Amino acid sequence: SAEAVLALSRRRAPQFNVVNAHTALHRTAKLGAVWGPEGCRVSVPLESVKCLVEVTIGLLRAACEHEGVMSATKLSTQEQAVGLVNTAWSLARLEHADYPFMESMAGWALRLISEF
Repeated sequence: SAEAVLALSRRRAPQFNVVNAHTALHRTAKLGAVWGPEGCRVSVPLESVKCLVEVTIGLLRAACEHEGVMSATKLSTQEQAVGLVNTAWSLARLEHADYPFMESMAGWALRLISEF
């Protein structure tokens, strides 16, 4: 459940790397989605996701702003791109807007495009 992912994330956040953080955020957004007649809504209150969002944004912001942080995790270009896409989707699904961070992610994505 999304609650179980969040509970684990709260306990392990200090040990998270970029992959752990964006995977946990993606799973929380996916598991917390509830489909109804009006479409999709998130059943997990944003306040309970805030810590995980902050950890993920912090790690990915460092990766976006400092060349080599993400590659230090030994991720291929494709894996880095998937991580960025999953994080962007998760933040959108959770209705979390951090425009300066999204601009940083866009810059990182543009650097990745040249490697495909």
